[in-house]
Amino acid sequence: MKKINWMNVFAIVGLTLLSACSSSTGPVSTTVSTAAQLFSLQPTQDRATLQQTAQGYLATLLADPANAEVTFIKMDPAVVSKQMQVLAVTLPDGKTAQFHLREYNTITPGIEGWVGYKPSAWKQTHASSASEIDSDPFFYLSLARSGENIVGSVVVEGQTYRVQTLSPGQYVLIKIDESKLPPDGAPVQSAKVVASDLPTATTSHAASSVIRLLFVTTNQVRAQRPLNRLELAIALNDANSLMASSGVAIRFELAGIYDADYNQPSDYWQQAVDLMSNQQVMQQRDALRADMVSIYSTNPGVCGQARLTAKKSDAFSIISCPNALGHELGHNLGAMHHHSEPANVPDYAYGYKDEVGKFHTQMTTPFGAVHYFSNPRLSYQGRPLGDVDFSDVARRFNERRETVAAFYPDPQPKLILTLRGQNRSCTIDLSLGANVQLSWYLQCKDPQPFNPESAVVSGLYGANTQRKLCFANTLYTTNSCYSGFHNGSEFTIKNIHQGTGRPNTLEFSRRLMGAVTRITYD
Repeated sequence: MKKINWMNVFAIVGLTLLSACSSSTGPVSTTVSTAAQLFSLQPTQDRATLQQTAQGYLATLLADPANAEVTFIKMDPAVVSKQMQVLAVTLPDGKTAQFHLREYNTITPGIEGWVGYKPSAWKQTHASSASEIDSDPFFYLSLARSGENIVGSVVVEGQTYRVQTLSPGQYVLIKIDESKLPPDGAPVQSAKVVASDLPTATTSHAASSVIRLLFVTTNQVRAQRPLNRLELAIALNDANSLMASSGVAIRFELAGIYDADYNQPSDYWQQAVDLMSNQQVMQQRDALRADMVSIYSTNPGVCGQARLTAKKSDAFSIISCPNALGHELGHNLGAMHHHSEPANVPDYAYGYKDEVGKFHTQMTTPFGAVHYFSNPRLSYQGRPLGDVDFSDVARRFNERRETVAAFYPDPQPKLILTLRGQNRSCTIDLSLGANVQLSWYLQCKDPQPFNPESAVVSGLYGANTQRKLCFANTLYTTNSCYSGFHNGSEFTIKNIHQGTGRPNTLEFSRRLMGAVTRITYD
């Protein structure tokens, strides 16, 4: 399939607030005083007092034992923007950190994502080490914003905090006690290894792969988690960040979110069994061409569970903890926890734990893990993040990615072209395989034919399949073409015969220049 490619809110009662905290200077190059503060701490009652008076979603959050500390914070949603290259945080215990923008993106229309990292001081003094990661793996910041609603994950010195919106304009910072989260569920294994699933000696032919993911929500999760779509969006963004930082050429693409009329049973995996055969879910999956399906549940049994080394028919996972998504998708892709849990996977398809460096990678367990999958070609302070023979999840994912991305073919939306030139414009739509003359379109020839000089292109989708869009004359003696991969987002070709404005994923070629009368799309 593809290569490279929101909200009822509970009311919160007014509270009498008691104690306040202060800010201090951060540790990296830009000082906290000059870097924009993500939030400011507000006076907050102790947890016991809050629990006596809290209502709505705040009461739900306080009922979770893993939410060890809840602090009210003041935030300006505008800080979650591409213009903010550095964000600073000051925590209730006085610790500070600064995060530099790694990626700002539109996760899905209406939801923006901001991912940041703390530069590695060790890397700066060991620049010659090509394998050394450029970030401190014990620090991470991820935010997702939809209007005034923000959710986020803040990791400072390995301690995870969560930013949560109670109602538009009202936010809390939650310190997470990962020891009180539900356990990580054992992946569901097939009875035996299927020969066709075993990795071959060859490497992946595609430079990168896009895997489309469908989320399914249950009745219970929609009732209990008013910002469930925003939480799923940030989970997807974090999974993509994990892949990129680990040297895995996979990008997950949101195929859609389906709100199923489904009540969770007490048995955790039964949810996946039920929805694998649910006609409405399967219709949605087929229509959206989703290679994988992940169910968002409130079942407290485990944080997540997934089919190990999934086939198209059973490429399902379940999450109750959104931050477990990357881990569970990793099971679908064919990776396992650690060698104390033997599984039908290659010897190298396991997570990694370094007893000296005191860190472990994501597949070992997502709790307390650094933001990496095992990869022996990467290192932290000179220590590898994996083992060639026993812990190389990145290799496993890269070997499996094309197989999973091909569970469904690429979507084939109509290509919309708005052609502009000579103070005129016309809009046409094209299907794959189109070979059309502009004279066929009344709006492009009335009152007389015109020669397009630029084009706004929307819907050119070829995440795992190369596409080719050409502008030519009738005899093809003039032919300017754009070929390669694209995710369907709109772009503008400023000059058709010069290639200016095209995405860097599309290559430009030209044979002569002249009037454009024919357009082809393959």
